[in-house]
Amino acid sequence: MLGRQVTAALRRPLQARLRSIAAPPTQSSLCIRTFSYAPRLLTPAGRPKKAVGEPSRPVKRAVKAKAKEPASTKTDAAAKKIAEKEKAAKKKAAEKEKKKKAAAAKKEKPALTPEQVERKTAALQKAEIKDLKKAALEPPAKNGVRNAWLAFMKEKGNELRERIASESESDGARTAEGRTSHETIRAQLAAHSKNIAAAWKDVTPAEREHYNHIVHTSNEAADAEYKRWVESHDVNEIRIANLARRKLRRSSDAKDAKKWPAIKDERHVKRAVTSYLQFSISRQASGDFTHIKVHERAKLLSQEWKALSDEEKQKYKNLAARDSERQSSEESSVYSSA
Repeated sequence: MLGRQVTAALRRPLQARLRSIAAPPTQSSLCIRTFSYAPRLLTPAGRPKKAVGEPSRPVKRAVKAKAKEPASTKTDAAAKKIAEKEKAAKKKAAEKEKKKKAAAAKKEKPALTPEQVERKTAALQKAEIKDLKKAALEPPAKNGVRNAWLAFMKEKGNELRERIASESESDGARTAEGRTSHETIRAQLAAHSKNIAAAWKDVTPAEREHYNHIVHTSNEAADAEYKRWVESHDVNEIRIANLARRKLRRSSDAKDAKKWPAIKDERHVKRAVTSYLQFSISRQASGDFTHIKVHERAKLLSQEWKALSDEEKQKYKNLAARDSERQSSEESSVYSSA
């Protein structure tokens, strides 16, 4: 018992021990002072000191219980986790491959049959023709009279129609609408056409001059109306219309190609003439090729051009260069202001 008291006293701080030994204590007071300042002599409840650093009892029991489990249960759980991971990876790869195939199938269209290709080509051509016709514009028709004979026949035809109408009105040969039948007028015109042709032979020079004047006046009025229509459009619009008309002439047959003549625009810049064409124009103006067929004339001109020296050709090359400059200057002034 005394040994424990000494050990507890030694554990106390130095100042506390000095205070306790400041006065020489008696035997009775030593025991009292020692017990009054002594801490608990027993160690706290819990694990013993020798067990510090070792696992606790609950941990040991858990380890023993885990060790008693069969080995198959551990391996089955680990294998199950691995299998689940592999299954998820395969599913993800399958979905990725499926999306890839769907995208490839969407890009690759099935091959068309010959009938489908033909129909598709025809539809594209039809759409192109429609666009070209829209861009080609529709100039007014020239209603002028071509020659004096047609002017004479038109005048006599109008007189005959008026006479037939007056005779039909007097005879009561009228339709339910109160007008003379078109078939009746047409039949009588056909019957009198021979008389009109015979009457043309008896026309005097003064009368022929009169009909020539009618033709000239009618054509001038038609040309003026046509020019007004052309100038109401932009230069580039007429140029695009002529390009569309040229394509329509090439894509159509011979009969349909006549429906798309070029629109005549005085504002349009004429293309420059090449050196060979300059030579050809100069040679044909000389009159040496009169009464020679066109294809034979072309052969002779080609042979003469090849026989010319470089100095002789330079004259026509200079003319072509000046004409090219003229085209460039006119294009810059006309199309830039349009």
